[in-house]
Amino acid sequence: MNRRWGLRTLLASVGVAGAVLLGGGLAAAPAQAAGVVRADTSDFTFDSLHTDYTLTRDAAGRANLEVEETFKAVFPDFDQNHGIERAIPRSADGRSLDLRVKSVADGDGRPIQFQSSDGGGFTVLRIGDPYGYVHGAQTYVIDYTMRNVVQQPLFSSAQRFFYDVNGTGWSQPFGEVTATLHVPDDLASALSGDDHCFQGPAGSTETCEITRTDAGFTASGSGLRANQTVTMIVGFKAGTFSIPFAWQRLVVWVLLGIAVLALIWAIVVAATKLGNPKGTGIIVPQYQAFPGIGVMEAAELLDERDRAFPALVTELVVSRAAQMTRDDRGTKKTSDDVYSLHLRDATVLDDEDSDAVSTLFGSIKPGKTVTLDRTEPKIGDRIGKLLFQARLSVRKQGLIQRKSTPASRLLIALGVILAIASVVWLVIVNVLALSSIVHNLALVLAALIGIAIVVIAFPRERRTEQAVPAYEHLLGIRDYLRLAEADRLRMLQSPSGAETAQAPDGEQVVKLFEKLLPYAILFGIEKEWREVLGRYWATTPTDVSPTIGPLPALFFANTFASSHYATTASVESSSHSWSGSGGSSSFGGGSAGGGFGGGGGGGW
Repeated sequence: MNRRWGLRTLLASVGVAGAVLLGGGLAAAPAQAAGVVRADTSDFTFDSLHTDYTLTRDAAGRANLEVEETFKAVFPDFDQNHGIERAIPRSADGRSLDLRVKSVADGDGRPIQFQSSDGGGFTVLRIGDPYGYVHGAQTYVIDYTMRNVVQQPLFSSAQRFFYDVNGTGWSQPFGEVTATLHVPDDLASALSGDDHCFQGPAGSTETCEITRTDAGFTASGSGLRANQTVTMIVGFKAGTFSIPFAWQRLVVWVLLGIAVLALIWAIVVAATKLGNPKGTGIIVPQYQAFPGIGVMEAAELLDERDRAFPALVTELVVSRAAQMTRDDRGTKKTSDDVYSLHLRDATVLDDEDSDAVSTLFGSIKPGKTVTLDRTEPKIGDRIGKLLFQARLSVRKQGLIQRKSTPASRLLIALGVILAIASVVWLVIVNVLALSSIVHNLALVLAALIGIAIVVIAFPRERRTEQAVPAYEHLLGIRDYLRLAEADRLRMLQSPSGAETAQAPDGEQVVKLFEKLLPYAILFGIEKEWREVLGRYWATTPTDVSPTIGPLPALFFANTFASSHYATTASVESSSHSWSGSGGSSSFGGGSAGGGFGGGGGGGW
């Protein structure tokens, strides 16, 4: 069953209807002024259509067709229509039908003026006098020729004349549709006997009458409603006609095939060559920071930029470098409150975090205060600068860099070429009316895949081999935070566990656990670690427990997320990620609205 032409005809009929309504609007103006209730220009009928086909084979073996269509229309008695419009397909299965319109005449052979235009894969004939109207019964005789009118499915040697007589693009009913196919003697012996007639909408299997005659075949159907057609099918033996190869459509599938293969290659390259290094795979639980890596740099290595500033604020508080106070705005929402940091002693921090303090406070002198107002752009700009400095720091240390390989660069070029070629070919095949909905979608998909290839293969910042020790140390901190309490204490008592010289106890344990809170924020387990601290603070309070203890769960991550702050300056965005290293015809059975030809039309 082949429904492709039914779809194309339907699309063409939409364009025809637009022209019809426009003409109807202009034509209706005088009558409406006179108070006459009017219908639109599609409101008429066809008593009959008889089509006479003469099929021949030229010296090159191509199937040529001469067509004479005789439409008998019945219009209303008032001034509604100038005539009819006839949409005739210009291509089939990616091959041009080489359509040539010879003449348009009335039933007595007198020429009728018409205008011809091409669009949507059809030639549209607007037949009639734009300054006059037609009434009652009218006859229109259209003569045209076509070439390459015999079809052959992709995986079959059978050949068929598979033709929609009137087409499904009409909004008018037809009382009777008949067709005569003249088959010359040199082709009669090549008939296969596989002959059918169907009528109805696209895809219908309702049969109609087809008869073999001395000259060829006749087919007829009756009582056709709007958007219904008679489809005539006459089979020929394999090799009867030379059917040109639709190479334009082959290019579509070649482009799509190359795109799919390149996409698979890009995914493999991205997974094996452009990812993060695998590392040793040996993670030892840790409870101390890695030397030379502050919490902001740690956030960069973990690709947790939005948690970097909350971790820094927490680090300043639990290390006693700064004191945090809350300004109650007097609303019910605690999120409306504004918090301030008061610098006490920056010397207790590592150099990396001390540099961050200088950027945030503008100085490392004790007594400095910064109000963390999310509506204040200056604060947002400082946070943006902190993030940029952290990235710059890990870059300078050689911990991250953009990764590209010859294969990835080749894939980027290939993706660009595929996207451009697909778009260009989409335009070409549609301008030449050699495409179909399926082929258009295939070309759009090929273009999108080309873009996806560029995105996948584009160089992104990744951790380097040099970053492996620091990264695995951070994962060790994560594993320590997830240990059962007994295991954590046991490890603290084992100097070999974290390579410490002296096992902490009492208040030292609590303060050590407090210093791990910034890393709990980075790993998204602030709530769980706050519960651990709460149990220790209940028996061993510290000078920061009154500040942190009463705060809601996930307070730091939610309150100080860097994305919540307004900025005036553009901040370099993150670009790294560390997480994980006419189709061909089908003639089986046949159906109405399944052949080429046909087309549609309407009134104007």
